[in-house]
Amino acid sequence: MNDTTPLDNAALEALCDQALLDEAAAIVAFAKADTAEIAHAARMIHKSTGPLIVAGIGKSGHIASKVASTFRSIGKSATFLHAAEASHGDLGLIAPDSVVLILSNSGETTELSDLIHYCRVHG
Repeated sequence: MNDTTPLDNAALEALCDQALLDEAAAIVAFAKADTAEIAHAARMIHKSTGPLIVAGIGKSGHIASKVASTFRSIGKSATFLHAAEASHGDLGLIAPDSVVLILSNSGETTELSDLIHYCRVHG
């Protein structure tokens, strides 16, 4: 079967079932992992008095925008920062009391490296 061949109902349901089982297994595996870093990040976000800056690029940027929106909906000041725009004037969004959450698939794009460098230099 190639990518353009329609699936019959049973095959589509089996594919959906497997996708949900795979996602559930990934969540269970993640829950069993060491969560100390996640707890540390959650504490930093909770304690910060500045805005949460959620950054990303590409698909990760789309998700980062939704994450910032979700934080705003629960009362945490948050904004999305497009990593490519950051070095063109948007770094001013980052305050000394901000927490910067960067989402990335690879973590190796130049734009993200520049943003990480800026955050390290400015504490």
